[in-house]
Amino acid sequence: MRRTVSGTGGTGGSPGARGEPGGCPESETAGWVRGVRELAERWLPLAGRGDFVLSPAGLWLALAALSVGARGDTAAELRRLLGVDAAEAARAVAWTAATLDATDALRHATRIWSRVALEQAYTEALPGVGSAPMDVAAVDAWVREVTHGMVERLPLRVTDETLLVLVDALVLTARWAEPFPGAATRPRDFTAGDGTVRAVPTMHRGFPAGQAWTAPGGVRVLDLPCAPAE
Repeated sequence: MRRTVSGTGGTGGSPGARGEPGGCPESETAGWVRGVRELAERWLPLAGRGDFVLSPAGLWLALAALSVGARGDTAAELRRLLGVDAAEAARAVAWTAATLDATDALRHATRIWSRVALEQAYTEALPGVGSAPMDVAAVDAWVREVTHGMVERLPLRVTDETLLVLVDALVLTARWAEPFPGAATRPRDFTAGDGTVRAVPTMHRGFPAGQAWTAPGGVRVLDLPCAPAE
């Protein structure tokens, strides 16, 4: 079963930093959205089997921040993957993070830890992305703080040979306007992408007809309104 979490949020080198979205042409922002979708289409088939959660938006933002400092073949490869060059990637990181953070439904932060000095031009191009010397304990503490403890530590082994760690945290903090009643959860057949069927715990609740529709390709979509931020 694949659960894809795709969202956007505010940026900051420290948790909870807020920014005001800057003006960007709609044609440019539409390209960023398209880039996230295309990255998801490439990534999902390679993500493996079993249960997992993916955030194509989080991965796109992290790679965009990385691409700002890339050069040569690496820069060209990231440009093809993301659909933007370094200058546009810097604008995308700042604008997307600030815009999504303004929803109050997501918590987003990006930070870099490095054993080598970062070029001044790179850090200036990403003013909302904090940086610090490599410190594994500090990385894990930051991850716990920005995810409200939902993630205990960085899911990556950092060794003495790890020169740089760039972490992008994207946490959905919204709550459904009408929660699913726990007592209504019961097993139901679920068909995975490879065609296999197995029973999984499935939530149940009635919805107004206007909240559901069928997208191109026969995909059934359901809107789940979130409660206002407290």
